[in-house]
Amino acid sequence: MTDSPESSATSLTDLPVDQRTALLAAAPNFRDAGGLDAGRGRDLRSGTFFRTGQLVAMDAAAQAALTSLGIARVFDLRTEAERVGGPDTLPLHVELVIADVLADTPHSGATAVAALGNSRGRGFPVDEIDAVIGGGRAKDLMIDTYRDFIQLPSANAAYRALVSSVIHDSGAVAFHCTAGKDRTGWAAALLQMVAGVDETAVMADYLASNARTAAQYGPVVDAFGAAGGDAAALRCLVDVDEDYLEAALAQMTATHGGWEAYLGNGLGLSAAEMDTLTERLLA
Repeated sequence: MTDSPESSATSLTDLPVDQRTALLAAAPNFRDAGGLDAGRGRDLRSGTFFRTGQLVAMDAAAQAALTSLGIARVFDLRTEAERVGGPDTLPLHVELVIADVLADTPHSGATAVAALGNSRGRGFPVDEIDAVIGGGRAKDLMIDTYRDFIQLPSANAAYRALVSSVIHDSGAVAFHCTAGKDRTGWAAALLQMVAGVDETAVMADYLASNARTAAQYGPVVDAFGAAGGDAAALRCLVDVDEDYLEAALAQMTATHGGWEAYLGNGLGLSAAEMDTLTERLLA
């Protein structure tokens, strides 16, 4: 692996204006997953763990922003179909790691968001979509997806790859799915809660995706409603919701009993790796 050039920024606000503008135009949900109070007088390390939506169509200025932030690896949590439809555009020195969370069940609420994001709001098969997501089914679909983040072997392998990189590798890391809200949201919550960040702060960071993805998905929802579809049901797919993250946390507890058992039995970390992970996460 090629070492990344020395970083010149430790946060988005440190970036040159042209780089920051280009990066957020390409990836509106790009933000630092760190900087949160982890208790005991320490914070989750900032400038090291970046969460984002897909990094497609990145122009030179946007790519330069990744270099300035010292990002050495990007973890792509999307399915193969999503990657083929929109491959990441990264600087040559940045290592791309494919970590397909939903490889074992590629048709889910989270992956449905990718198709919605590419829609121009025309030609909706309204009746077909409503038959799948209406009547509360959209929210149930998303909750099932969040449970899959804990239960699927592909999810455990993907999140283990990300966590192992945090433990063993140097340089900053970015991780993303399509919108940067669901698969990415669980990855961020995992790092934050293992570090000791209060669940209220984790939830607030998770819910912040709604404002950041509104410009991309809001017009799609509006167009679907204007075509006669159940816009409220579609909104359940494109927004994050407290109930979704709570479903993943409840499944983690039901399956493993707690964070330590999840890291050990689910992700296969040793006790020594868990200790190193905590130290790597904390500033």
